[in-house]
Amino acid sequence: MDRELLVDFADESMAILEEAEELIAPLEDGEGTPDDIVVAAQKIDGIMGCAKTMGLSGASDLGLLFVNISRLSEGFKFLGYRAGEVKSSQILQVIGGILNEAIELLKTSFVDLKKGYISIDQDAVGRSQERMMWIAKKLNLSEEDEKNLRKRFGMT
Repeated sequence: MDRELLVDFADESMAILEEAEELIAPLEDGEGTPDDIVVAAQKIDGIMGCAKTMGLSGASDLGLLFVNISRLSEGFKFLGYRAGEVKSSQILQVIGGILNEAIELLKTSFVDLKKGYISIDQDAVGRSQERMMWIAKKLNLSEEDEKNLRKRFGMT
């Protein structure tokens, strides 16, 4: 895969993550709105699609990074859209913390992508996915939604 393309993808994604972080960060302090989460999820959606497409291109040495990026961003997107319906500020605070964690892991993944090697803690990625699943269940997922989210996380 073209190195310049990878670096451009990483740089553009980092800028998107910064924007999303600005929207999500106030939630941990009991500020912000569900609409902020939805807007952040919309921003992250583009990262997810690109990561999935690039991951299919055969960059096998970086394939795990693309899997991490696509799964974390997909969980973020799913949870973000669901959180748009939440009225409880306490639940929004928890969601904000979980999504901020996902942003930090995504940033680390993009730093790794620019360097060309994987240093991210895979256990941390798994824990983040588990936390996203845990809070998503608190949002009364249907059995089918839970199954779909597990599948997207590779937890089936």
